[in-house]
Amino acid sequence: MNATTQDGKRVILHEDGKWEYEQESPPRITEVGDFRHAVWGMTRDEVTKSEPLELKQEIDGALWYDGSIGGLSCNIIYIFASDRFVRAKYFVTEQYSITSKYLSTYEDLKRSLKEKYGKPKDDNIFWVDETFKDDPNEWGVAVSAGHLSLFTMWERAKTTILLALTGDNGSINLGIEYVSKEFGQLEDKQKHDRLMNDL
Repeated sequence: MNATTQDGKRVILHEDGKWEYEQESPPRITEVGDFRHAVWGMTRDEVTKSEPLELKQEIDGALWYDGSIGGLSCNIIYIFASDRFVRAKYFVTEQYSITSKYLSTYEDLKRSLKEKYGKPKDDNIFWVDETFKDDPNEWGVAVSAGHLSLFTMWERAKTTILLALTGDNGSINLGIEYVSKEFGQLEDKQKHDRLMNDL
């Protein structure tokens, strides 16, 4: 039979009068991927099996899915080099008629990333053209014109994370990129090898 001591420990009492402490189950370890459920270095097939969403398309070897992040519709992109998972992106596909909304969404995502990953390593605002610099109400216009870009970066043990807001010719791009520190060099090598083959 089972019993509980005064200090809360459970014991097992056997018919022969002997007793022993009930062995506690080890804590369950939940595997967390480097990006969603995927782990850096996985093959394309392994990543496909890890992603519960339906594959939308494959472009230049990258796997594209439609999904959401924090209630924002987005493309979820897995990028490979030498059939190893090396990089990933959330590319926000929400469309706003008021350009300043992209800036507030960027700030919302930055707050969420800070909550999860802590203080960023870098948090930068770059002005190519300072026409609108003194008028924050026009910063969304500045982004869409390519005058202003915002970047925030986090360094983790295995991953570099970059939140970016950029634009040009009236369009605005907002996304989060995750890059493997260990396998990211495979992509650079693949690009170099292609260049050497083309020369």
